[in-house]
Amino acid sequence: MENKQPNIKILVCYHKKDRLFKNDVLVPIHCGRALACEASKDGKMSEKDYRWMLDNMIGDDTGDNISKLNREVNEMSAIYWAWKNYEKLGNPDYIGLMHYRRLFDFSNDIKTLSYSTLNKLGLNLKSLRKVFSKYDFVCREGFEISDSSIHTFEPYQISVNLSESYHPVLFKQYEKFKKEQIFYCNSMFIMNKDDFFSYCEEVMPVMFDFLNKPELEVNNNFLNKAKEYLSEENFNILKQKADLNGNWYPRMTAYMMEYISSFYFNELKERYKNKALSGKIYNTEMQTKYTFLEHIFSVKNSLDRKHKIISILGIKVSFKRFSCK
Repeated sequence: MENKQPNIKILVCYHKKDRLFKNDVLVPIHCGRALACEASKDGKMSEKDYRWMLDNMIGDDTGDNISKLNREVNEMSAIYWAWKNYEKLGNPDYIGLMHYRRLFDFSNDIKTLSYSTLNKLGLNLKSLRKVFSKYDFVCREGFEISDSSIHTFEPYQISVNLSESYHPVLFKQYEKFKKEQIFYCNSMFIMNKDDFFSYCEEVMPVMFDFLNKPELEVNNNFLNKAKEYLSEENFNILKQKADLNGNWYPRMTAYMMEYISSFYFNELKERYKNKALSGKIYNTEMQTKYTFLEHIFSVKNSLDRKHKIISILGIKVSFKRFSCK
C-alpha cells in the first residue's frame, strides 16, 4: 500500500499590501486584522488596500484569536490563530510560517528550471514533499550574536524568568544559548503537527505571563538590564527608540518571543539531528540575480526586447541589478 503523502501548509504573514505569495501550500494571513483600520507605524491603511487584504488572504481575527495584540506580539498572533483554528487550514500534517519579505529558499535541495519564483524556491507541494522525505523539521539558518548586540536575550530574562522547574525545555536551551549565542530569528519554521502543538503549549504561556506584567515595570527593568549588557553606543540607540515609542514595551514582547521560539527550535534541531534543516532565506526586498536572468541578459539584444522578456516573466528589473518584487 502506498504511503500517504503529507499535507503541508505554510502561513505567509502580511500586515500591509505587497506582492502576493499564494498557492497550494502557501496561505497568506493578514496579521493584526482587528487593528487594520487603526493607524500604525506605517500610517493608516487605505480602504482600497484593506479591501485587497480581505479579498486575497485569511485574517487572524476569527475564532479564538489574539489579533488585537498583534502590534505587541507580531507574527505570534498568526501562530496563535493557527494553533487554535487548525482545522480551518485543513488539519495539515506539517505547518510552517514565513513572512512576505522573507521566504524559505529550498533551491539547493530542489533543482528546477522553472521561472516562477515560488517554484524556483521549492515552495510548492510537490517540492516540499521531497524536502520532507529527507527532513522532519525546518527553521531558518541561525547566526551568532555578540554580547554587545542590542538583540541579546539577557535584558529580557529579568522579566521572563525562565525556570528550570516550570520551563525545562526552554531553560535548557537558554543555558546553551548563553554559551553559544546562536539565534534563529523571525520565528520562521516548518514542523509536524504534533511538534507545532507542543511548541505552542510551551511558549504561549510564557508570552501571556510577560504580557500581564505592568508595562512601566517591564520597560524600566529592561532598560536597566540592557545598560549592563550593551555598549554605550548600542544602549543609546535602544534608549532613543524607547523614548520615541513612549517606552520600549510595544515591540518588546515580539522581540522576546523570537528568542523563546529560537530556544524551542534548537530543541527540535537537537532531537532530529541530521533530519533537521537550517533553511536559507530569500529576501524579496533585496536585489536578487537568478541564473536564468543572467543568461537572458548575456544575449546581445535590444533594450525593448529585454523589457519584453522581463515583462512576460512578471519581474520588475533595473539594468544595474535585478529585483524580484
